[in-house]
Amino acid sequence: MKKNHVFKFSAFVTAFAVMALVSINATAASNQKRPGPPPEAIQACQGKEVGDAVTFTNRNNDTVKATCKKIEGQIVAFPDNMPADGPPPQQ
Repeated sequence: MKKNHVFKFSAFVTAFAVMALVSINATAASNQKRPGPPPEAIQACQGKEVGDAVTFTNRNNDTVKATCKKIEGQIVAFPDNMPADGPPPQQ
């Protein structure tokens, strides 16, 4: 009879620990912020106004057509071919 109680208690502790880890991981994932705009996008709009068209060279050495937008308090080049809600999440 004692073994059954020990088993149930061990199973409960294990299940609780797993639930706690899953909860912590989910909270950490939801608190992650996207990285800020790349330096090239910030430099492209230096001295420009919101709405100005610019081009810049990205990290892959591609020329990007963009429009200057105010994002998080700074004016940055937002690529014209990017969805309005930003880039897709990194996987």
